Parts: sequence; structure tokens; C-alpha cells
Amino acid sequence: MQTARIITAIANHLHPGMRCWQDVYFYAGWRIQKHARTGQYRAVPPSWRDPIFVAENFEECGAVIKQKKAAGLKPAHDHLVLIIPGLGGVPAFFMPLCFMIRRSGYDCMIWYYGSNHTNVAGHAANLGATIARLDGIKTVSFVTHSLGGLILRVLLADAGSQAAVPIGRIVMIAPPHGGSFIADLVHDRLKLKKLFAWVCGHVGHDLTSAGAQALPPVTAPVGIITGGINYSDGLVTISSALVPAAGDITHMRGWSHTAILWNPETGRQVLRFLRTGQFLKDEAA
Repeated sequence: MQTARIITAIANHLHPGMRCWQDVYFYAGWRIQKHARTGQYRAVPPSWRDPIFVAENFEECGAVIKQKKAAGLKPAHDHLVLIIPGLGGVPAFFMPLCFMIRRSGYDCMIWYYGSNHTNVAGHAANLGATIARLDGIKTVSFVTHSLGGLILRVLLADAGSQAAVPIGRIVMIAPPHGGSFIADLVHDRLKLKKLFAWVCGHVGHDLTSAGAQALPPVTAPVGIITGGINYSDGLVTISSALVPAAGDITHMRGWSHTAILWNPETGRQVLRFLRTGQFLKDEAA
């Protein structure tokens, strides 16, 4: 059983369309997930050593966690930092950052979702519903990467979705607010359209310049971390990542769109912004 779970997890990371289990609820390291195709639910414990409980509805999975609550389970902290990955984001890429955030006195979870199963607006609605179900959390902050920044951008434009839990601070890593020039290049070439659709699915148009710029504007004072050499990180230009409302900006010179997640300095800057709302100017890479 353990081997089958490991093989399934690896397969789910090969292509974003295979990641069908999507988070709909968090509590103290537990998560309830819904299958994007079958509608089935499952309760996933924090440890891989513990069994996953599969059920036909949310309530049955919730009953499992309710039993854990009755036995004394509660969140480690009341300030949750949600990490929102980008297109096909591999959760393992975000684990070092997640561990760093937890060691710094926050609770932290990575939001699992099938990035190409719906468009940015659909993902924002799902994320909003997940936040509305949070229990035992007084504040939720966000760290996003790439496409995750667009999803949160749309969510923040919906004032009603923020009523359940107060929003703390927000850090966006390499967000394509003005679109990705690579998405523009591939989307406009007939011979590459099928490949683009296979990889991006429903979010493809939202990643182009036209699609991203049509989304609601960013009005919150977010912290933005950019990477790359000269003008881009390989997928997103520095100018495309920026917005007028940015509370602070820092640049990780020489780090590409994905590798920036593995830079220890990125983690330090994320933590500084979560604590103070400003980046460390004298230590920026």
C-alpha cells in the first residue's frame, strides 16, 4: 500500500493534468481533498505513515478529523501561511520554504490543486472556499509562485471571499501579472498550440499577456520577488512581474523562474516580509 502511494505521488508530478486531488480543507496538518474528475473525497494525515481515509462526501472525511479534534488535535499556530504553487507546481519544490516558515513560528500548508483543470477564476473560487472553511486560524498570509500569484490576485478582488479570515501579508515570487512572453510565443504558433493546451489546459489564456492583463488589478501592498538576469527569469520579464501596488520589491539576480524557489535567500526574504512588510535591502541577492 505504501509503495502504491509513492508511485501514485510520483505519477501525479509528471503532468499537471494528472494531479486530480485538490485541497478543500486544512486543519492542523490534515487536509481534505476532492477528486476533480470523480468527485470523491479523502482525508489525508500529515504523515505518510498514517492511512488515508477515502469517502464519498466531505462530511465523512470531516468526521475523521472531528475525532482527532476531540482527542486534542489543534493547529500549532493561529497564523497560517498558505503557499500557492504555479502551473504544475511540484509540492516537493516548496517543502524547504514550508519548513523554514514553520520553524519561524507560523503554521504553513501548501495548497494542492490541478492547475490545468480550470481557469484562474475557477481556481480562485476554489481557494476562497478552502479559506472560508479554515478553523482555529486567526490570520492567513500567502506566498505564491508564478500562476499562484494570478489566482490570489483574482481572489483578492472578491472582497466577500476575504470575510471569513483576516488576510495578513502576501509575498509573490515571479508572478506573471503582465503575462508570460513564452506563453505569448507558444500560444500564437499553430504548430505549438496542442502542446500549449496539453501543458496549460484551461489556464493557458490567462498566462498570456492579453489574458493576464484582463484580470482584476492588484490593490493589496504585496511583496514581489523577481529573478533572472537582465530583463527576465526565462519565463517572465521583471517588468511583467511588477504592479503599482507593490509594497516592496527585491531581485534574486541569476536565479531562474523555478530555481528561485531553491535559493535560501528567497526564504529569508519571504520571512522578513511576512514579519515586517519589507524586504532586507542590504542582503538581497
